[in-house]
Amino acid sequence: MFNGKNVVVTGSTGGLGFEVVKHFISVGARVFAVYRDEKKFKRVYKEFQKVENLIGVKADLTVEREVERIFKLVRKSGGVDFLINCVGGYREGKMIFELEEDEFDEMLDMNLRSAFLCSKWALRDMIPKRSGRIVNISALLALRPSPGRGAYVISKSALIALTEVIAEEVKDFDITCNVILPSIIATQENKEAMPGADYTRWVDPSDLAKFIGYLCSEEARGINGAVIKFPGKF
Repeated sequence: MFNGKNVVVTGSTGGLGFEVVKHFISVGARVFAVYRDEKKFKRVYKEFQKVENLIGVKADLTVEREVERIFKLVRKSGGVDFLINCVGGYREGKMIFELEEDEFDEMLDMNLRSAFLCSKWALRDMIPKRSGRIVNISALLALRPSPGRGAYVISKSALIALTEVIAEEVKDFDITCNVILPSIIATQENKEAMPGADYTRWVDPSDLAKFIGYLCSEEARGINGAVIKFPGKF
């Protein structure tokens, strides 16, 4: 389905990122899986280490020169076709007046700056080719602000705005940019953080990965600038 296509997946060692990488490998794409922790990458992808279409790339996505290096590497294989921004972080427990500046900046860096920098460099490949797909992962909480989650909500809301701006800027180049807003994703990390919760109501990460794949397909070429809720059973 995606033979010969190059996919960059950020946050590849996370529960969702892993499923996205797995999905694109299964449909024939060459996947550049971006990570920060070498040991975690080797552990998560232990059974995939001999897969030719999986290329691990270590980088700090808050540093532009490192992001540029990723896309220069991908360019050697023909340039990026799809960018899936799965990297992100979560912080709760403090009201806005209690937040330290570095705590606020951390959420902006992880949830917004990383997507901005990766989109910037991906578009430098996509626009000349007049082809490409960008999919961002926000959160339903971006539309449902609640006390103590301000930095997270603000950063994820800003990601929606970034998506809509990019979509407007690239619509004449046959490029699309969309954002998905899941509720709680049923990753192992989330299950461990919320023992006793009803996981059956949460979003299955493999289902979400398949939907991301659909947004990258030719059939979805008319979907651009969409803010797509993915609530599970909430």
